[in-house]
Amino acid sequence: MNAENVRFMRTDYVSKFIYFIEHNICNYIDDVIDKEPISNSELLNILDSSIEDNLKIKLIDCSEDTIKIISKNYSDTIKSYILKNNFDTSELVPLIKKYEKQDEMIKEILRKLYIENIDIIVKNHVELPIDLFEFLISNENILLKDKIVILTDNIDKFSKREIRNYIKMIGSKDYERIFSGRPKLEITETNRNLLKKLKSKELISYFREKNGFFRVGHRNLK
Repeated sequence: MNAENVRFMRTDYVSKFIYFIEHNICNYIDDVIDKEPISNSELLNILDSSIEDNLKIKLIDCSEDTIKIISKNYSDTIKSYILKNNFDTSELVPLIKKYEKQDEMIKEILRKLYIENIDIIVKNHVELPIDLFEFLISNENILLKDKIVILTDNIDKFSKREIRNYIKMIGSKDYERIFSGRPKLEITETNRNLLKKLKSKELISYFREKNGFFRVGHRNLK
């Protein structure tokens, strides 16, 4: 195999080109790919084939395009490599729905991606699986305001006891005082949304603005 062969097959025998590459894959990777790079569509076709994972990884290394993994039967090895090197962020939210079914190796990579792209989760107000939710709201690399949004977006499925525990897990004494003292929370839309949810769950009886902060009351609560 040489570059001329590849150009000829790619142009004149399109329907057989992938078969040609698959059956000469080592020569293509070692001798030709730098001169005749693989296209994204060709790469995706070969990733669906039965060639060995180590060869697929070498092909992925030659591509700067993002690659989707949802609805693909890639091995966990290939999924992991794609997530680390060619991740398509459009799959960030859809992958949350499939998170619990993933192998632990994939989950670990996804958790890192969710931290790196926490703005997408916050912006889309995503409902999270419990273990992912707990991981994110307790992670020190995530801003407090983002943790509050995540809690607010997921709060409806939790009991009063669980909500109190998750407020503690967030790691802010100001928010812990919501249940046991006189918190002074900044007047922001994020805090307003949280307090509305807590009121609807009967964890506080009221909240109001006073002297530039939200004040919280607990009268007549059981």
